[in-house]
Amino acid sequence: MIEDARRIAFEDLAPSAAINPVWVAAGTPDEASRVLHASGDGKFIVQVWECRSPVELNVRDYPCDEFMTLIDGEVEVTDEQGETQRLAPGDSFFLKKGHNGLWRQSGRLRKYSVCYLG
Repeated sequence: MIEDARRIAFEDLAPSAAINPVWVAAGTPDEASRVLHASGDGKFIVQVWECRSPVELNVRDYPCDEFMTLIDGEVEVTDEQGETQRLAPGDSFFLKKGHNGLWRQSGRLRKYSVCYLG
């Protein structure tokens, strides 16, 4: 059965440590996630992730290739060249392993996430 990530309560997600504390420039991350699928070797993961607090992150050496689709909330992602994308529910985007840039969310954000950790 397909699980509707919009209907999963935050309390039904597990505490997450996806945000590297070194990246936090402002805010205090309140994050959780639920793995919906993982490959046998654990390198391919499909999950729903949520952060309930505003945060600004100075991301360095992003640890995986990740394709995301926003479910709720908005985020601004700025790359090293200074190009900023503003993303809202329904928008999909990709962060490449090794990405460096800024991540700014002004409030709650929930996303579907497909990660390759290889």
